[in-house]
Amino acid sequence: MNLVKNQRVRLEVCQIKEPGDWSLAGVQSKLLAETFVVEGVVTHIRGDHPTKPTQVKVWVLQDDGQELVIEAGSIVRCQEV
Repeated sequence: MNLVKNQRVRLEVCQIKEPGDWSLAGVQSKLLAETFVVEGVVTHIRGDHPTKPTQVKVWVLQDDGQELVIEAGSIVRCQEV
């Protein structure tokens, strides 16, 4: 699926709670993360460079009027509503 401006979407997002919230149990390190659902209209999609972006962010305006900025790399699942 392609994200475009003015598209109504439902996104499942994975977010690390705090950069310092990790533990080293056994051999593998573990981060505390949570997933949440964002539903609304895409208002902006912007990268940090016009031709070779290393970071892309998506602005979503929710029904309650709150606009969230989400890093595109943290989107786990995306569907058009």
